[in-house]
Amino acid sequence: MVTQPKTPSPKRPINDAWEKFRLMVIPDKASAVQIAEMQKAFYAGAAIHRSLLINGVSDEDEPTEADMALMERIDAELRESGLSFDIEMAQRLTSSLPPRS
Repeated sequence: MVTQPKTPSPKRPINDAWEKFRLMVIPDKASAVQIAEMQKAFYAGAAIHRSLLINGVSDEDEPTEADMALMERIDAELRESGLSFDIEMAQRLTSSLPPRS
């Protein structure tokens, strides 16, 4: 049975991405414990990424060379781990996010 994602909420973009991720990769027969543990890991990844960005980027209006280098290192590490999502999946996970102002 395929469940449809909940209606997107512009106030909860990580939850929206989680719901889409859950539907795309977690089997319907997964236990409640497996789903809960996956959700914890998903949110932990989001929290770590936020922390890396908050603590690692400059306060400048435009990205600096150091900011871009940090993003390149994060991208390279994800690619090396074999866990990075392809562009299509990333776009599908974030398609409900409101446009940046």
